[in-house]
Amino acid sequence: MRFSYSMPRIALLIFGVAYFALWAWHPIGSDADDAFRVLGPAMNYLFPAVFYCLAAVFFLTDRQAGGDPARKTRPTLGDSTSLFAVAAVLYLLPLLVVIESEGPKEGGRIRFALYVLLEVCFILLCLSFAYEQTSSLAKGNYWGEAQGLVKLRQRIGRWFLRAAGWLHPGMLLGIGAILVLASLLLPITGAPTGLTFLLGKESWITSISEVTGGIGPIQSTKAFFGRAVYMISLGLAATAVIFMFRRESRPPISRPSRLWTGLTGLSSFLAIYSAADLNFGWLGLYTENRDVQHWVLFCLWLTMWLLPLALWVWLSLGSRAASEISRMSGLYWLILVFLPVVLYDVVMVPALVGTFLNLTGLASYVAGLQFLCWGFVRSITVNPNNLTPQ
Repeated sequence: MRFSYSMPRIALLIFGVAYFALWAWHPIGSDADDAFRVLGPAMNYLFPAVFYCLAAVFFLTDRQAGGDPARKTRPTLGDSTSLFAVAAVLYLLPLLVVIESEGPKEGGRIRFALYVLLEVCFILLCLSFAYEQTSSLAKGNYWGEAQGLVKLRQRIGRWFLRAAGWLHPGMLLGIGAILVLASLLLPITGAPTGLTFLLGKESWITSISEVTGGIGPIQSTKAFFGRAVYMISLGLAATAVIFMFRRESRPPISRPSRLWTGLTGLSSFLAIYSAADLNFGWLGLYTENRDVQHWVLFCLWLTMWLLPLALWVWLSLGSRAASEISRMSGLYWLILVFLPVVLYDVVMVPALVGTFLNLTGLASYVAGLQFLCWGFVRSITVNPNNLTPQ
């Protein structure tokens, strides 16, 4: 196997090593329940580490540009069916184990079952969307004759593509806008509603001292960006609603406008930011009173959302056309970076909307931004006539 040190591979390996180190650093809580003593640190750190290392070593390949050996190779993704199947097992099986060990709370069986159903559906839809985007680079000879495990991977890949085909851009944009705007009427921080948070002086939930360890610079940075990003997200949701009522504003797949591409980039950044912010909010909550680990998590948090932002700025300054930016295959590997973050947030959703934190609006807000991102991305990258392989 040829191994080259391309920037995407190095980034994935850095994330993998960082999460392995955090997993070794984080002690198993002796006072935790049996199901969480091992699964808690594993879902926090070990599962992302395994995913990143597998993606970097086995699924991120190199392809000669134009077949010229003198030209530099560019990173692309091989058949990622196995990788996403591993991700589904890593995050669905622990969820079932926790459910089996904890059991539904008294009087909350219907709500508990609904949580589980929504989590499973969201994980599978997220994996389907990710597979659809990454597999588009290698569809040429993938659907030929095959036997054994290869044939099984093909069937799983076809199922992923069919499931992604259900996610029409209009439906995704509508669901995302409704979920984001609904957070105005639901508890999103310590305030009763998101609207109260906008009008009042409540801090953003991931900037509270329990999450940041009371470290001033981390607290103030998260509070500022949390409020700013929330207001921008509300504006994006309102914009999506306006565009849904103007069909003529929807660009054709082949030639997206600069405005639509800009909205796609903005929605992607907001989805990435919200998922990374919530993820490291959970990790910070579990490392209370450990200042050094809080700083490590803060550096990872900065890297997580600054990495795609820096790449998009670099592409823009390179005078590339808007339509080219949206189709740059070199950015597809970013899906691999944020997939474990989104999946972990999904697994932890019941703690948000249950009696533990009661932050239903925060769950609605983060999920809505993911749907908005999917809607904008699919509207300019997927041809509706080619949703399912022949």
